[in-house]
Amino acid sequence: MSQCSIKLTLTLDVIWDLRNQVAHNGSEDICVIGTAHPPKIEVVKLNVEVAISKKHSTLAVITHDDKGQILNAWAKEHLHCEPFQAEELVILWALELAEVEKFDTIIVEGM
Repeated sequence: MSQCSIKLTLTLDVIWDLRNQVAHNGSEDICVIGTAHPPKIEVVKLNVEVAISKKHSTLAVITHDDKGQILNAWAKEHLHCEPFQAEELVILWALELAEVEKFDTIIVEGM
Protein backbone atom coordinates (compact mmCIF):
# COMPACT_ATOMS: atom_id res chain seq x y z
CA MET A 1 0.00 0.00 0.00
CA SER A 2 1.42 3.39 -0.91
CA GLN A 3 2.12 6.07 1.68
CA CYS A 4 -0.63 8.23 0.14
CA SER A 5 -3.18 5.41 0.53
CA ILE A 6 -2.17 4.89 4.15
CA LYS A 7 -2.56 8.61 4.89
CA LEU A 8 -5.96 8.67 3.19
CA THR A 9 -7.11 5.61 5.13
CA LEU A 10 -5.96 7.05 8.47
CA THR A 11 -7.58 10.41 7.73
CA LEU A 12 -10.87 8.79 6.82
CA ASP A 13 -10.72 6.61 9.94
CA VAL A 14 -10.27 9.70 12.15
CA ILE A 15 -13.18 11.45 10.42
CA TRP A 16 -15.39 8.38 10.86
CA ASP A 17 -14.44 8.07 14.56
CA LEU A 18 -15.32 11.75 15.13
CA ARG A 19 -18.63 11.21 13.40
CA ASN A 20 -19.33 8.22 15.65
CA GLN A 21 -18.53 10.31 18.75
CA VAL A 22 -21.17 12.83 17.75
CA ALA A 23 -23.72 10.26 16.60
CA HIS A 24 -23.40 7.90 19.57
CA ASN A 25 -22.07 10.01 22.45
CA GLY A 26 -23.69 13.36 21.68
CA SER A 27 -20.33 15.15 21.83
CA GLU A 28 -20.86 18.88 21.39
CA ASP A 29 -17.17 19.66 20.86
CA ILE A 30 -17.35 18.52 17.26
CA CYS A 31 -19.20 20.17 14.40
CA VAL A 32 -20.57 17.75 11.83
CA ILE A 33 -22.25 18.76 8.59
CA GLY A 34 -24.63 16.04 7.52
CA THR A 35 -24.82 12.61 9.08
CA ALA A 36 -24.01 9.14 7.87
CA HIS A 37 -25.92 6.14 9.07
CA PRO A 38 -24.53 2.62 9.20
CA PRO A 39 -26.31 0.07 7.03
CA LYS A 40 -28.77 -2.55 8.30
CA ILE A 41 -27.47 -5.76 9.86
CA GLU A 42 -25.53 -7.97 7.43
CA VAL A 43 -25.35 -5.17 4.85
CA VAL A 44 -22.02 -3.64 3.85
CA LYS A 45 -22.00 0.03 2.89
CA LEU A 46 -19.51 1.13 0.27
CA ASN A 47 -18.93 4.88 0.44
CA VAL A 48 -17.39 6.24 -2.76
CA GLU A 49 -15.62 9.53 -3.41
CA VAL A 50 -13.59 11.14 -6.16
CA ALA A 51 -11.09 13.98 -6.21
CA ILE A 52 -10.12 15.57 -9.50
CA SER A 53 -7.00 17.59 -10.27
CA LYS A 54 -5.66 18.95 -13.54
CA LYS A 55 -3.45 15.89 -14.06
CA HIS A 56 -5.44 12.96 -12.68
CA SER A 57 -8.46 11.76 -10.72
CA THR A 58 -8.33 9.87 -7.42
CA LEU A 59 -10.99 7.28 -6.66
CA ALA A 60 -11.70 6.11 -3.10
CA VAL A 61 -13.94 3.40 -1.65
CA ILE A 62 -14.50 2.83 2.08
CA THR A 63 -16.53 -0.10 3.41
CA HIS A 64 -18.47 -0.04 6.70
CA ASP A 65 -20.32 -2.74 8.59
CA ASP A 66 -23.66 -2.40 10.41
CA LYS A 67 -21.86 -1.07 13.51
CA GLY A 68 -20.30 1.76 11.52
CA GLN A 69 -16.81 0.23 11.73
CA ILE A 70 -14.51 0.59 8.73
CA LEU A 71 -13.86 -2.79 7.15
CA ASN A 72 -11.45 -1.63 4.46
CA ALA A 73 -10.48 1.37 2.35
CA TRP A 74 -9.00 1.62 -1.12
CA ALA A 75 -7.76 4.52 -3.21
CA LYS A 76 -6.24 4.68 -6.67
CA GLU A 77 -5.23 7.24 -9.22
CA HIS A 78 -6.88 7.35 -12.62
CA LEU A 79 -6.36 9.46 -15.71
CA HIS A 80 -7.94 12.90 -15.57
CA CYS A 81 -11.61 12.79 -16.57
CA GLU A 82 -14.83 14.72 -16.13
CA PRO A 83 -16.51 14.54 -12.68
CA PHE A 84 -19.50 12.48 -13.86
CA GLN A 85 -17.13 9.99 -15.52
CA ALA A 86 -15.06 9.71 -12.34
CA GLU A 87 -18.26 9.07 -10.33
CA GLU A 88 -19.21 6.29 -12.75
CA LEU A 89 -15.73 4.79 -12.53
CA VAL A 90 -15.65 4.78 -8.73
CA ILE A 91 -19.10 3.16 -8.52
CA LEU A 92 -18.07 0.45 -10.99
CA TRP A 93 -14.85 -0.09 -9.03
CA ALA A 94 -16.82 -0.33 -5.76
CA LEU A 95 -19.01 -3.03 -7.30
CA GLU A 96 -15.92 -4.93 -8.48
CA LEU A 97 -14.41 -4.70 -4.98
CA ALA A 98 -17.66 -5.95 -3.43
CA GLU A 99 -17.53 -8.98 -5.71
CA VAL A 100 -13.88 -9.69 -4.91
CA GLU A 101 -14.54 -9.31 -1.16
CA LYS A 102 -17.63 -11.57 -1.51
CA PHE A 103 -20.04 -9.11 0.14
CA ASP A 104 -23.55 -10.59 -0.16
CA THR A 105 -25.69 -7.48 0.34
CA ILE A 106 -24.35 -3.98 -0.29
CA ILE A 107 -25.29 -0.33 -0.48
CA VAL A 108 -23.20 2.08 -2.57
CA GLU A 109 -23.34 5.69 -1.43
CA GLY A 110 -21.51 8.86 -2.42
CA MET A 111 -19.85 10.70 0.43
